[in-house]
Amino acid sequence: MPTYKYEYRGAHLKVTVDNQLRASLFINGMQRAQQTAVEIPCRHKLSTTVQTDYEWHEFIEAQIVFEITEIIVTLSANKAQLGRKSFKLPASK
Repeated sequence: MPTYKYEYRGAHLKVTVDNQLRASLFINGMQRAQQTAVEIPCRHKLSTTVQTDYEWHEFIEAQIVFEITEIIVTLSANKAQLGRKSFKLPASK
């Protein structure tokens, strides 16, 4: 399932979505937030703060949009978009 990685100010950010539609936000390899989609379409926001420099903290947010044909992951830091990636889902039979 989808994995989106991004490096921001020395912090390794990662968003994963597993086969049970459970979305997880990892910062430097540690899981910081998780949420499972119970229906599609839906939208989840996972957030945490991370220290990126001496006494400097960033508010990190992952927005995961679950659609029937795709999952869209958007990463933001302090409300500024860092990146976005779309993952196509296989057609159901």
